[in-house]
Amino acid sequence: KFIRNIAGTNGGAVDWHEGAHDGKILTCVFEHNKANANGGAVYWRGHDGDIIDSNFTNNTALGLNTGSYGNIGDGGAIFWAGINGDVENCRFIANNAQLNNDNYHIGGRGGAVYLEPCEHGNKNTTFKDVYFENNIAGTNGGAIDWHEGATDGMVDNGTFINNTAKRNGGAIYWNGHNGTIKNSRFDNNRATGTAWEYTYSIKMYDVIIITVTNNKKINISELVDVGVTGKLYVINQTLSSTLGHFESYVFDGNDFIKLDEVNITTSESIISPVDWGIDQYYGGDGGTILWSGDIGLIENCTFIDSNSARRGGGAYMTGSDYVTFDDCYFENCTSGTNGGGVDWLAGANYGKIHNTIFNNTRAARSAGAIYYDGDYGEIINITIINATSNGGSLKVSKDGLVNYAGWDSSHWDTNTTGGDAGAIMITGDHLYIYNATFTDCISVGRGGAVFLQDNKNATFELCIFEGNYAKGIANNTWANYTQERNDDNEDTKVNYKLTGHGGAISFDVNAKDCKIIDVKFYNNGARRNGGAINFDQGSTNNTIKNSEFINNTVYDDGGAINFDHGADLCTVSNVIFYNNTALGKLGSTSKGGTICLVGNNVTIENSKFTLGNVYADTGAKDNETWGGAMFVTGNYTVIKNTTFENCFALEDGGALYVIGDDCKMYNSSFKNNHAGDDGGAIYWEGDYGFMYNITCSNNTVTGKTKTSAHSKGGTLALTGNNAVVDKSRFELSSAIFDGGAIYATGNYVNITNSEFEKCMVTQGNEANQIYGGGSIFLLGNYSNILNCSFQRSNAKEGGVIYVQGNNANLKGIVTDFTYALDGGAFYIKGANATISESSITRTNATKNYGGSIYVEGVNAVINTTNFTMNFAKTNGGSIYVKGVN
Repeated sequence: KFIRNIAGTNGGAVDWHEGAHDGKILTCVFEHNKANANGGAVYWRGHDGDIIDSNFTNNTALGLNTGSYGNIGDGGAIFWAGINGDVENCRFIANNAQLNNDNYHIGGRGGAVYLEPCEHGNKNTTFKDVYFENNIAGTNGGAIDWHEGATDGMVDNGTFINNTAKRNGGAIYWNGHNGTIKNSRFDNNRATGTAWEYTYSIKMYDVIIITVTNNKKINISELVDVGVTGKLYVINQTLSSTLGHFESYVFDGNDFIKLDEVNITTSESIISPVDWGIDQYYGGDGGTILWSGDIGLIENCTFIDSNSARRGGGAYMTGSDYVTFDDCYFENCTSGTNGGGVDWLAGANYGKIHNTIFNNTRAARSAGAIYYDGDYGEIINITIINATSNGGSLKVSKDGLVNYAGWDSSHWDTNTTGGDAGAIMITGDHLYIYNATFTDCISVGRGGAVFLQDNKNATFELCIFEGNYAKGIANNTWANYTQERNDDNEDTKVNYKLTGHGGAISFDVNAKDCKIIDVKFYNNGARRNGGAINFDQGSTNNTIKNSEFINNTVYDDGGAINFDHGADLCTVSNVIFYNNTALGKLGSTSKGGTICLVGNNVTIENSKFTLGNVYADTGAKDNETWGGAMFVTGNYTVIKNTTFENCFALEDGGALYVIGDDCKMYNSSFKNNHAGDDGGAIYWEGDYGFMYNITCSNNTVTGKTKTSAHSKGGTLALTGNNAVVDKSRFELSSAIFDGGAIYATGNYVNITNSEFEKCMVTQGNEANQIYGGGSIFLLGNYSNILNCSFQRSNAKEGGVIYVQGNNANLKGIVTDFTYALDGGAFYIKGANATISESSITRTNATKNYGGSIYVEGVNAVINTTNFTMNFAKTNGGSIYVKGVN
């Protein structure tokens, strides 16, 4: 036993000095030992050492003196410099590595154990079957600190309880290559961020960036004419096309003091020098683990009640490549800024999280579970439950021991504003999320579960999103996130309306080549756009296929999905949509009960829309509540092999609202859809529209809106020139005013090879209204209705067709059992009409003229047409012409 021993420099009880090898500590007890410099109990400098079956309690590295190699206050129990070490079946309780306040930026590392290289290096050190509790580090590594250059270190079957780092890495600080932590448990560890690197309270505007474009050794005195106290100087040096270098300094009134330096591999997702400088200065990163360096494995570990003042409530990786978390569990972990569970700072590549659960993790700011800033991230077989991002509203940990930075002027970065991503925030490209489940996650900003920024080639496959919500109450978001907030400029002024998008997933501007495959979205909601998914402006070539969207809601646009302006070349394929709703609350516009899309060359195919609804609540802009299932604005839209059933819009387009030229629809069906105003199933506006093989049944316009409505087009309200409707069927369709099945406004409209049955318009009495066209109402010139059949159609004027325009051509028409007050089958108001090769049977003008046809215009031609069993109450049993020639 070694009890209450004191060393003036290193090794309070035992000191193996330089060159030691094959030393062993077996079944020993070290209690209340102190070293004025390093290694409160043991100092080792050599290779091939073992510490087995031993206990270390209340040992302290005081940090009063400086050791032989410049260390001060490192290793509360053990200071280890060397290679090939084994620590096995040992306990470390209440050891302390103290920071000397006269040396802010060094020392106080490794509350229990500190490891660094010697002449042999720093590799192959293993901790196995170890227990760490209540250890404190004045700076980094509450329990263990592997200093820069560590290689092949391992923790296996460790227990870490209530350890504290006053800067980074509440339990473990790793700075090296190829480390492993496995089969371990971490409870109630914390990184408090209270031991700054210097005394100045640095704010973001106190950071001075100095750019160096050559690879010469840095001499800051040559770069800065006059140093200023209270500032943080960060050197941003380019060493080559693939390698950069950062250094940070403060000026103490006489000299520059160097704080940190690091080499970074440059990539598209680069670390901001401001972020790096402030992170290093304040610390508070990695509530349990801080990981710096490439190639790491954290496997079969549990993280409970872990807290960080800033980044990474559970673990924080500083731009590390090839770090993997596998088979881990995070519960009640909280970060003071981003990444309640884990946080990879910018520059990370090939990070992986597999087979891991996050339960009730929180971020005081953004990314309640995972923050990943880098490329080629991989998240597979994970479950995230009740994760939340709070936008700065969380102030202190539940135990009161960690103050969260949240949203403050000392720390702002270019990669996130605040309150986004209830579960995961990703900035980067080539990302793969597979078999992930997100349940009841909440953000105060964007992305109830996931927020993606500055990304392309993100893929979600075989995932489930259920019960997630984007609140839209964040008060620290502005349009140009690459600049600091400045409320004097529009693009840097706080705008709460930029938040609340994407109840499950929110893609930020210019997302490209993203895929959502075999994903289920249930009961998600958003305050503004995209009840399940929101793609912000300029997002192109994105694909959603083989997926389900059920019971998602939004206050504004897109009950399930919102594609904002510029969403070109996007595809929705083989997707089921059921009971998605745009609620239109709190003054919202509410377009697209299921999908709202603004973009060109969009394809919707092989999908089914059921119970899509769009409403308007008190104060809403009800005249814009359009498209019960889908609202599309853009040219060259293609909709094919898709069904729309039981959808509703308070205003226009009960199922579908299309604005754009050269849009096409094929092989689709509409059943039981209803609109308050125009287009019971479809509202279509644009030239050269084309509809082929469309089947429509029981679609209506109700006339029941929040404002006055003149409900037209029981199934289709069409506005545009050169439109074509071909080989389609309309039945049980009705309108209040005009066009029981189709109401069309435009020239050169062509309706061909189609069938109409049991279509009708009410016989109302409102002044200046026609109530015409039981099946079709055409307002325009050069219209063609060819080879169509009509059964049991009726209206006030023109029981089958009402045409208002010149040069109408009706050819190959077959009608049966139709009636109106005037024109039992056709009412044509215009010159140069032609009716030919038709058969009109059992039609009735029940009050006035033209049992079959009423023509009001000159130069009408009626030929090769059969009239059978027709009737007029007054004049013209079959034909009544009011005109000459």
